[in-house]
Amino acid sequence: MNVAINGFGRIGRLILREWLTGNYGEINIVLINDSSCSSVASHLLKYDSVHGVLPNEVQCTEDSIIIDGKSIRYTSERDASKLPLE
Repeated sequence: MNVAINGFGRIGRLILREWLTGNYGEINIVLINDSSCSSVASHLLKYDSVHGVLPNEVQCTEDSIIIDGKSIRYTSERDASKLPLE
């Protein structure tokens, strides 16, 4: 099942961190939608003031966050009905 995270604040980042460390079988996070840019979001994911530094390799492009070589599409769409869900 493909899943999108709409909002990448504290809860959205914690959901992604848990998904990275857990065994969730067929669940794939394929899209992150948030009002900030991907560079800020990837930095906040990597360096959390409460949970510490994420051990995974985190990079970003203008439209994606790349974690350990796996690309997750990143958008900043305010209207959730316009998200590119396929």
